[in-house]
Amino acid sequence: MANGTIAFDTLQTSGQITGTAKSVDTDYVVNGSAAWVKSIGDGTPTISVSFNIASLTDNDTGDQSYTYTNGMSSSNYVSMATAIDDDTAVTVQNLNADTSALTRVHSHQDSDGAAIDTDGKNITVMGDLA
Repeated sequence: MANGTIAFDTLQTSGQITGTAKSVDTDYVVNGSAAWVKSIGDGTPTISVSFNIASLTDNDTGDQSYTYTNGMSSSNYVSMATAIDDDTAVTVQNLNADTSALTRVHSHQDSDGAAIDTDGKNITVMGDLA
């Protein structure tokens, strides 16, 4: 089987999808990308499922770093996170503001703010890939 190249500027459906979003410019597909991860485990978390996340580092209680497989083009991206546990708040903290390679996430109890490991976290990152 020979390998080849396909070049095009717009992706378009064959009309089987209802609604108004039936085509998208390929620049959006290439440049407007995301990363996401679901980590699980209280104490030593692991990656359950992910897209564009290479690794998870457990820095301390309630403190994990998620490194991207393909970094962002700059540190101007958006990260959001949620905890799987009740009564737990999650803070996205990019302690390395000059990096485009990772997102650092902290979890703490709502009641007193103490750092706490959770049963898991869900993180989404949106921005332009390098």
